[in-house]
Amino acid sequence: MALDVAEGDVIYLLQKFKALQEERIYTYNVFHEGHKLYLASAPNYNFPQFRQLVHDVTQEFRRISEGIIELEERIRPIDPKLASVIQHLQEAEKTKLRVTARKQLAEQRLQDSPEVNHELANELAMMRKTLITVTQTIVDCCEEVKYALQEYMNQDRASVDLET
Repeated sequence: MALDVAEGDVIYLLQKFKALQEERIYTYNVFHEGHKLYLASAPNYNFPQFRQLVHDVTQEFRRISEGIIELEERIRPIDPKLASVIQHLQEAEKTKLRVTARKQLAEQRLQDSPEVNHELANELAMMRKTLITVTQTIVDCCEEVKYALQEYMNQDRASVDLET
């Protein structure tokens, strides 16, 4: 679906991307805090409350993801390279969420097992490494988008200067 997107619209779309990423960060913080509270309630976990949090967070991540995919599709005809960066970021975010959920389950299993579970501890260490790597990929992609936004804004200013 080829959409007519002027460069000025790309600036708006990238600003919208930034806002959606900030919402995603906020949602991750809510998710992490909720999980900490859930673990702190051991051994009488409030699973229904945590399940509701997971549901709400999942819905929010889905909304944000759909918004970013829409932006990526609108940017692709104008700047395919930038659209690929956004697509790569989306893949990294999907990996981050999947690994975060697995890590949370592993943390609960480790907490519930008073005996030292060496294999589970190693698995958690690997998940933490993966999260560090994928988070760096996300940061790198966001930096590329930020620089692209600055470049488009500079071009927009330059075209306004030429018109006056």
